Order: sequence, then C-alpha cells, then structure tokens
Amino acid sequence: LQIGSSTALGSGAVTAQTGAALDLNGFTIANNISISGSGVANSGALINSNATTAAGTSGSLTLVGDSLVGGAGGLSVSGAVTAQNNAWLVLAGAGSKTLDNSSNQISKLASSNNIGALTLVDSASLTVGAPTINGVTYTGITTNNANVSITIRGSNGITLSSAAQTGSGDLTLTANGLSATAATTGTG
Repeated sequence: LQIGSSTALGSGAVTAQTGAALDLNGFTIANNISISGSGVANSGALINSNATTAAGTSGSLTLVGDSLVGGAGGLSVSGAVTAQNNAWLVLAGAGSKTLDNSSNQISKLASSNNIGALTLVDSASLTVGAPTINGVTYTGITTNNANVSITIRGSNGITLSSAAQTGSGDLTLTANGLSATAATTGTG
C-alpha cells in the first residue's frame, strides 16, 4: 500500500501483515503501526520508496514478528519501537534510518548490504546478529560508506555477534555512559 498524503490512513492504527508492505512514499504520518515480515519481494514491511523526500512516522511502531524496514528514501521513526517476542529488526535500502525515541525496546538488529546512515537509540540490551527471514540471511550492519550511531540507554549493553561494516563511515557505539568511535570498520 503506497500512500499519497500524510492523512491518507486517517488516525487509526495500521497493520502491515506478513507479505504486505506500507510505503510512506515521502510522507510523514502519525498512525501507530504494527508490522511483521519482509514485505513484498523482501523489500520491507515498512518502506519509503521516495528517494528524494524523507518519510516518517510519529506514532509507535510494533514489530509483531521479525520485520524488515527499508526503502530507497530516508525514514525516521520518532515514536517508540517495540519488538514483541524478541523479534528481529532488519534494516534495508539505501535511505538513511533514524529510530531515536529513548523508549525504543529493540533487542535484535541486522541489515541488508549497503544501508544508508543509521541513528538508533535503544533502552534494551541490543544484539547485532545474522537472522534469516523469509529465506534471506542478513549479516550484521553494513552501510554504503555512511555513519552508524547506536546509543543504548540505562545499564544495558551492545553485543556484536556479527560484522559491523561502514566502509569509510564511522561506527559510534554508546552504552553505560561509555562511547567508542571507529573510523572505517570491519568486524565488530
């Protein structure tokens, strides 16, 4: 479902079930969204296909199951992201991704190859790993020479059980009040 305006979905909650995709198409919406799965052709259950105009959502985002979020355009989720049942959040597409709500509860994170810049704030212990969703294995975090910033709030930590590769971008990890930045990263 590709929307054509920021009010196209009204004010109610929106669900993109396994096999479906919600394309924000360069618009910002306020709806609470629930997603599961990898969308159409493994391109994402929540995407922004508009490569020139960033899109966003200010409502909450619930990952009902392992979920792919992506698109060619930038995507900002300012509402709290909650992963139910220890679900994976997998990021895809060249657009930048911002998930910066201090109440985010994401415990497992990965990406496809060559995502755009990533800014993530989380209040749960986070594992960067290598899940298989819909027959596709995703490995760690891999960007297209873009910066990655992951901040874990509280006393929780970050575990890199798979590669974090940013090419010429910087990788900044902050947890327990300590921060480390690595320029041009390989495995974590």
